Amino acid sequence: MFAILLAAAALAAPPVRCEAVFSGPSSACALSGEWSTTGTGKNEATARRNAERRLATLIESAVERQSLATAGTMAAATSAQDALTCGEAVADQARVFCYEEPSLSAKQLCFADLKRSSCWREGPINTEAPGWRAMELGRAQLCEQVDRTLVEDDATLLDRLSCQVECLQETQVRCIDGG
Repeated sequence: MFAILLAAAALAAPPVRCEAVFSGPSSACALSGEWSTTGTGKNEATARRNAERRLATLIESAVERQSLATAGTMAAATSAQDALTCGEAVADQARVFCYEEPSLSAKQLCFADLKRSSCWREGPINTEAPGWRAMELGRAQLCEQVDRTLVEDDATLLDRLSCQVECLQETQVRCIDGG
């Protein structure tokens, strides 16, 4: 009986939004600045996992971009070390803040966009689903489309990585009730 009550309570819990933040540099990762991403989910575990995965992808892209940008310089040694240690540093040192967001349970129409960017000149990408899911899909679809467009335009790997970093950090997703 108690297990049924726990399962019912879990089903009734509202969706969650999490923000994952890594501040550098640290002893294991020379990337400086504050790196943050957001994740949403039907529960805290899902939202936390989405935010942490997006942050890990962001840091991986930033480290690869740094490695390309510093190739042939004295800073290249730091970049090579970061490629080996930043992922673990982020996993150990990132702070994740989560909060319930009941409005994300309703079906919503969401618009993902990358404003004021040389990486994306198209309009927003639309998704319709429960709010938490539409936000995740919108972010993922926009960043995939940005990269596809850059590949089609024969952009350099450095430009693609720079845009991926920007997309992972700066994508804005806005939603309205979808019915």
